Amino acid sequence: CGHSNIVLKLTSHGASLSNADLEGLQRLRSAAAELEDKEKKVEGSKLLWPEMSQIWHGCWPTDIPPQLSPSTNTYLYSARPLMQRMIWGAGRDQGIAMPRASGAVVDEDEKTPAAVAAKELLDAIKLSGAEETALATAQLMALRLTAEGKVGLSAANIVALNLFLSDVSFHSECSSAFSSQFSQSPAPAVRERAADLQAAHAELSNALQALPARKVVCFRAVRVPGASLRDVLRGHRMGMDCYRPGSIVMWRHPSSCTQDPSLAEELALHGEPS
Repeated sequence: CGHSNIVLKLTSHGASLSNADLEGLQRLRSAAAELEDKEKKVEGSKLLWPEMSQIWHGCWPTDIPPQLSPSTNTYLYSARPLMQRMIWGAGRDQGIAMPRASGAVVDEDEKTPAAVAAKELLDAIKLSGAEETALATAQLMALRLTAEGKVGLSAANIVALNLFLSDVSFHSECSSAFSSQFSQSPAPAVRERAADLQAAHAELSNALQALPARKVVCFRAVRVPGASLRDVLRGHRMGMDCYRPGSIVMWRHPSSCTQDPSLAEELALHGEPS
């Protein structure tokens, strides 16, 4: 992506390109052009340049114990990141809730140019402490989906969504920012941190809104050490997090769920997978 002679290089080494391959390269070239702003000298197309030395590190996570092999005994162990996303913020007293009103329509002239938005997103991702391996994997996913042209999401949308599901630091920072936006009086440090990472959670918010809606039954497993189930279900009196029949519950940040009830039961009732 970004090199005009890439087709010549591939064909000179014996590679054969189909019409679909050529169309994919053209989509990537167009996406890269949209992320360039020569007048302001902003290279937003770096969002589409993954660090290739980091790509292969994610094939077998280094934190998995060597005695575990790629078989069924890694099923629950691999679900640990899902469990972490599920329980984030559960049972936490976040104070009085303040539902945010619908935002005003932004004028076309006031929208941030794509190149500037991509550059700010990369800066925010680095500030969030996201791992380089996770970022490179997210960028590679953005390249693939952009080339296929089958999703109605921008490259920045795909990178933000992928990181939210794969990197603990990025997920925690964005969740904290969302929670502060829907709180009446967030802590000053949390509010300032959310402002610093505005480009990241704003892009993530746009990506979530662009996803198609589906009506399915989902399960959220929650384990809160040191708190009773009654306290968790009762929530805060003014926090809109009281789980009672007929009540409306507001989640201040996106939470991961699963459609597999057996997996949710395993995560909720048993100890941490070893």
